Order: sequence, then structure tokens, then C-alpha cells
Amino acid sequence: MTLDKDSLGGVWVTWTQVAGNSTSGYTNSVYVNYSANGGASWRSPFVLPVASPHPAPDDISAVVAFGNNQIGVMWSDHLANTVWWATHADGKAPDSNWKLQPALRGKGQSDDHLNLKTLQTDTSGRVFAAVKTSLNDYSSDKTLPQLVLLVFKPGTGAFTQSTISVAGDCVSRPQILLDTQNNLVHAFQTAPPTSVSGCQWSGIPGAIYEKTASMDNPVFGSGRGTPVIQSASASKMNDVTTTKQSVNSSTGIVILATDNSAKRYWYSDRPLGSGTPAPAAPKASFTANPTSGTAPLNVAFTDTSTGAPTSWAWDFGDGGTSTAQNPTHSYAAAGTYTAKLTATNSGGSSSASTAITVTSGTTPPPAGAGITVVGSSTTYSGTAVGKAVLTVPAGTAAGDVLVASIAGDLNSTVTPPAGWTPIVSGLSVGSGSRLFSYYRVAAAGDPASPSWTLNTAVKWGGGMTAYRGVDNAKPLDSSVVTAVDTSWTKSSLTVGSVTTATNGAMLIGAIACDCASPVFTAPAAWTERWEAAGGQTAEHADAVQAAAGASGTATWTFSAVRAAAAWRAALKPAD
Repeated sequence: MTLDKDSLGGVWVTWTQVAGNSTSGYTNSVYVNYSANGGASWRSPFVLPVASPHPAPDDISAVVAFGNNQIGVMWSDHLANTVWWATHADGKAPDSNWKLQPALRGKGQSDDHLNLKTLQTDTSGRVFAAVKTSLNDYSSDKTLPQLVLLVFKPGTGAFTQSTISVAGDCVSRPQILLDTQNNLVHAFQTAPPTSVSGCQWSGIPGAIYEKTASMDNPVFGSGRGTPVIQSASASKMNDVTTTKQSVNSSTGIVILATDNSAKRYWYSDRPLGSGTPAPAAPKASFTANPTSGTAPLNVAFTDTSTGAPTSWAWDFGDGGTSTAQNPTHSYAAAGTYTAKLTATNSGGSSSASTAITVTSGTTPPPAGAGITVVGSSTTYSGTAVGKAVLTVPAGTAAGDVLVASIAGDLNSTVTPPAGWTPIVSGLSVGSGSRLFSYYRVAAAGDPASPSWTLNTAVKWGGGMTAYRGVDNAKPLDSSVVTAVDTSWTKSSLTVGSVTTATNGAMLIGAIACDCASPVFTAPAAWTERWEAAGGQTAEHADAVQAAAGASGTATWTFSAVRAAAAWRAALKPAD
């Protein structure tokens, strides 16, 4: 049971209550009760009057007062694979006027641990929720989110999502504190003690760990964090709890945990000093000079990333790598290579890529070399926004053909910029994520960062690739073929064959999943041009087909089971 007081002095409580027996079956219900006079007297408890108040028997609920005039109730629902959020305006009849929406939805996204907090002085009414997923029950992928931070912004009416810890961290039972002194979210979790290696199961008792992130851009570091309650004489520390109120330098931080083995309560009490919030992730970009020439070709790469990156990881596409900020690389053999930069700081990372074309100088270019890749860009928004803004790849010129794809969450729809032609518009993954792809012949004066308007604020991921040597009058050389799998049982997706009409056509395709981390491997003999690394994951890839005709199928593979959607088509070479 949790409780909170609304702006009129009324006290609200919520809990889940199971009825029934092993013969007739069990029904769990989300209950609410209300006292208008601060707890002196209570009305009769009632089941929350919304569409989905009956979760699985072990699901739980929590209540929070927020935004100076609202009450919110959140509960886990294994049966619907959803974490639900219901809100109610202060002063309205307690057993009516509730608004319901999913806070988190998808297979494996719900478990029976959650914690709600809000800032009492935040007039915007942000609500922070730490929830546990059950993705580890459906996949052995240790990089999937185990504990997630959800942030509700009443101004948008939507939740944003960031990962606190992953399945490989072996964590459970999350609690959060909001630190107004340093603008930080403090996340606490149970995990094995530092003296123990391995993981018998998620959340095995041992020690209590702490991680922090900026409230404005909650990106948590990797790992379990710092142990804050741990003892060699108490090996089963568990069930951490915190104050409901936010903290500052006057209050310090106090947390309490139990040890079922030693039969004791343990606590941590420490002062709270000032600190610096984590920065936003950088936006990667770079220039390459030259981008084509005869082997051996020496190319100078210059980092132009914004957002104060602190490290750089270069992949030159021929097996060579570098961690210098502005490296030089020599390409020894003829071919087309994708040079990729990943720029990183403590707030996260992003990537950018471009094509380097190297010829031998003595042999003619291979079939299909009429179409070349100018470059690619990728970006994403891990917070819900109303526009998807992509970047035209560096080096794009008038007459090049741009191919852009965006994966959006929550069954969103998209309005493209003027002059963009749809390839697929809203190819649905089935659980909220949709794939949108478009092409355009670049013209002088085009904006460097065109934006797609979303019908609602959502997380998204996308990118753009520029191609040179494409027929401007009829860019596509084939029909568009699509494939969708919503079973959540497969780690690959096969897209059917396309038939090209012209020798040297460029096969192109994109894929998206209902997920927020890179998981894709392009089909055999295809080259990945970009992969969005957050928000919603999408990838674009291509391959030259020398002779006109049927291409055969193409199969994308994933690092874990996913629901996914993809398409294929071909670009027509210019005469």
C-alpha cells in the first residue's frame, strides 16, 4: 500500500487485492480509497474505475500527487504486458473522471516492482517512475533493460524512457530519490554483493547499489553502480526503501534495507553535497578529405561533432580503427568503404558515417558502380518529442537521391517535409512501433536538417543515406516488398525478392523493431549504412545487383528475439 495527499488535503491510498481460490481462480484488482479530511474518516474502498484494473495476482500499484492539482496511480500488469498510468484531477468525484494510458507497453515490459516520485516544487508536474521489466524471462540477451526510468510530462501527456540497469547487472527492486540540490535522480537497486561473481537470478539478495543521472537528461552509466549498504556479516541485503519527499543539502539521503538472514534493518545516512549533472549525449559528425581516389588513398578525417564528446571511436570500413580525434587513414585496396565515427561522453553516444571510394587506377569500375553512396547520418530522440529531425549527409549535391527512414513509437503517424515521396508509410511492428521511409531528389537550397511532424510526442530513431548516380526521373527500379513479424519468437526477418529492370541497380532496405538498442545485422553481402542507437531502433542497408532480374530473399538477423518490420526496393542507375 502507498499513499499521498492531494492539493485539497485529501489523502489517497492504493493497493492490489486478490480474491478467489485455486478452484475458481484468482482475480487481482487495483483498489483506491480516499479521505477528504486528511485521514480522519474514509469512504468505502473501490476498484479503480478504468478499463484495465485487473492485473496478475502478483502485480502491484502506487499513488503520487503531482502538478499541484492531480493524483496519479500506476500499476504493473503482466497479463497485458503493460505498466498502466491513471490520472485524476483534485476536487472531482473520487470514483469517476479517471484518465487511463499505458506508461510502458510491449512483451516483457511489465514486472511487479515499481516506485513513483515527483518534485513538490515542480509546477510542470513531472512524475518519475522506476519499474522492472521481465525481458530476461523472454531472452538471454544480457543487454536488454532490466530496470527502467519512466518520466511523465503532463505538458506532452507522454512518458519518456531510459535504462537504469540491464539484465546482465542482475538487479531488482528499484527505488528512486529526486535530488533538487544537484538536479539528479538517485536510483537504488538490489544485486549480489561485490564479493560474489555470477548471478543465480535477477535481484538475488546481497547488497544495495546506487546510480545517478541528470533529471533533465536521465542517462545512467553502465553496471550496478556504487554499493551503499553492504556488510560481510549480512549477505542478504534486500528491499531498499526511501523517503517519498525529494532531497537536498539540508536533508541528506537516508535509505533503509532489510536482511532476512540476520533479521535486521540496515540504513545509510549521508550528507548531500553539490555536483554537476550529466551532460547531454554528443551529436557525431565529421569531414573526410578526399572521399575518392586511387589506391593507396590517404584520407584525413576531421571531427566536427557537437555536444562536447570526450572520446572518439573510428571504424574505417577496411578493418582499420582509431581512437584519435582527427586521424588519417590509408586505404590500400580498391573498393567502397564506410567510415564511421562514434562520439561519446558521459551522457551517451551517437554515430555518423560516410562512403570512401577507392579505385585501382588500372581496371574499370565493377558493374553497378554507377550508383555510389555519398554518406549517411543517423540520430534519435530518447525522449518523446513532436518532430523527427534528420540531417542531410555531408557532401550531398543537387541531383543526389536521399533515402530516409524513421521508426516511431506509440502507433504514431508522420507528415513528411514537402517533396519527399513515401516508400512505406507506417509499416507496423504490431506493438506500437512503426517504420516510415521516404525518398527525395536533392535540390539546391534544400534544408540541411529536414523535419518530419509526428501526430503525437513519441520516442523515435532514424537516419538518411545519400546516393549519387540515380535516375532522377524514376529513382525506383522495382516495386517495394515488405515483411512483418509480431510473434516475439524470432531473431531474424526475411524479406521477399524484388525484381530489378536495370543492370547495376542498387538494392536498398530498412528495418525497425519495437526496441531501443542496436540489434540488427544486415543481410549477407549487404552494407549497413546507419543504425539508430536509441529512441526506437532502425537500420538502413544496401547492395549492388549487377544484372537485372530477381534479387532473391534478404534476411536481417537480430542479437535477441524481437518484433520487427522491414522493406526492400531498388534504385535505378542514371543513363
